[in-house]
Amino acid sequence: MYFSHADILNLDRRYRVALINGLAGFRSVVLVGTANQAGQTNLALFNSALHIGANPPLMGVLLRPEAANQHTRANILSQRVFTLNAVPSAHVGRAHQASSKYPAEVSEFDACSFTPVYFDDFAAPAVAESPVRIGLAVEETVDLSINGTTLVIGSVQHVDVADDVLQADGHLRPDLADLICCAGLDTYFRPAFLCRETS
Repeated sequence: MYFSHADILNLDRRYRVALINGLAGFRSVVLVGTANQAGQTNLALFNSALHIGANPPLMGVLLRPEAANQHTRANILSQRVFTLNAVPSAHVGRAHQASSKYPAEVSEFDACSFTPVYFDDFAAPAVAESPVRIGLAVEETVDLSINGTTLVIGSVQHVDVADDVLQADGHLRPDLADLICCAGLDTYFRPAFLCRETS
């Protein structure tokens, strides 16, 4: 099946969203933990977390336009801290539910039965059920005028990794914690270890 640019623009909206979201292939799935100034917690499912650099240690997340992830966006931009939390397959249903729209006064931690935990002197909640928890402080934001999204770049302030995931040389094995990935918006997979190449 071939699609030209014109074909893509003329596709049914839901079909187009599914197609374009799946083109990037497998992507990591994380729960983004935030809190507002009053301490009200928020949790949202993202598939746009990415590595920015190791020196200094930076990671990023792409925020959809303001109306889409309004509580997460507002909390990150006002509080300047957030967490990224990997999702084991046993929690995929609850994690997916966190992508639903809840009123501001309802915490997805409560609604989806996740437990908030905190790093010392860090206002954003992490997810106790996650075997990989990362606390980030916002260093830079880049507004993309082409589609209204915002790239948030955070410096890694805290890392808490389960012992069976972290290898002796610093490499991670997400498969050993049965972490999920996704292709598209609602289709989840279990990644499997293939090999490690050395040169």
